[in-house]
Amino acid sequence: MSSVNAGAGLGISGLDRHVRLALTALTALTSIALAGTLSGCTYLGNGKDGQKEPEKLEFDLSSLGIKKGSTGPLETPPPGLEKKATAWSEIGSKYEKLGMFDYAEKCYLKCTELSPSDKFYWHSLANARKNQNKFEGSRQAFIKSLDYDVNDIYTMAAIAFADAQLVKDVEARYYLLTALSVRPDFQEAWRGLYALAHRIAEDKYMPQLGRLRNSPGEGFNRCFAQSMIAAYLNDHRPEDEFYWGYQVSSGYFLMNDRKYAEAESTLKKVIAAKPGSWEALRAKVGLTTLYTRIGRDDEALSLIAELEKESPKQPFIWFNKALVTRRQGDLNTAIEYLGKATSLAPDHGSWGKLFGEWMEEERKAAKS
Repeated sequence: MSSVNAGAGLGISGLDRHVRLALTALTALTSIALAGTLSGCTYLGNGKDGQKEPEKLEFDLSSLGIKKGSTGPLETPPPGLEKKATAWSEIGSKYEKLGMFDYAEKCYLKCTELSPSDKFYWHSLANARKNQNKFEGSRQAFIKSLDYDVNDIYTMAAIAFADAQLVKDVEARYYLLTALSVRPDFQEAWRGLYALAHRIAEDKYMPQLGRLRNSPGEGFNRCFAQSMIAAYLNDHRPEDEFYWGYQVSSGYFLMNDRKYAEAESTLKKVIAAKPGSWEALRAKVGLTTLYTRIGRDDEALSLIAELEKESPKQPFIWFNKALVTRRQGDLNTAIEYLGKATSLAPDHGSWGKLFGEWMEEERKAAKS
């Protein structure tokens, strides 16, 4: 029988009615299934009288490419604490532990509005965004935190990680080499540079990077990092986005190589060329370290006083002030300054060790 004859047998109106009924049933079943899927569960059906209702079946939404979002009102601090960043941070921490990173992000964003110069709130905001795969927003928050600690190598590594996810190879290399100018044996930076060179098939650096990712304390680490910076500076002009930042890092490497005159000249050149910039701020912080190391205490204290007004939460200025003050014989005040430095940068283990040594020295002096 032909299809036309089959239609004729049912009648046109009968065929339309059957199609409509089928479509209606299919739509209803689809809606029920979709509602169950989107809510993360479905039911097997209603139980009969006197029988237990079948239990829910839980589904992993991530396997469908669907992420659970937080629902319900955002918790807020108790009355009178709405303007306290610490109160918002406590709530954000609770949301983080629950895996509700979107709500944690809102809380930490509030913290940065209430206390914008606290780098730790920017870190919390950045991590909340990273946990949602918001890598651009994460890197921007991490970059903001560098305003308050220009030599935070762990933050630089975190920015480079976000850059790698976003395929920002030039930016990732910049932050990794900047971290190495502070600590040449920083293994995370060498591993990041190796992964970057491998991804873009930069074969000329692979042998050395292969060694340094496993043995970051190799004697040629500073020299090799400097050569990578020099290669960049030779190929770029001062108008380039990262040119002056690399100049600062070059100054740091020169200082670590005890080429103090060259280092001072390089850092001062950046300050003159980029006044008011992050690069100039980092150059000034570097100069306080240089002056402290070579015993130019008056110049160190003068520049530190300037930076206390410009950017008072820079850990290195307080560390250098502590060293100069201790050298001048005021142990008690030096301990105060060193305590401030360690509170601003608790990841500096050597600072904490020195703090303990000075406290013990003070205790013995008090007994004698």
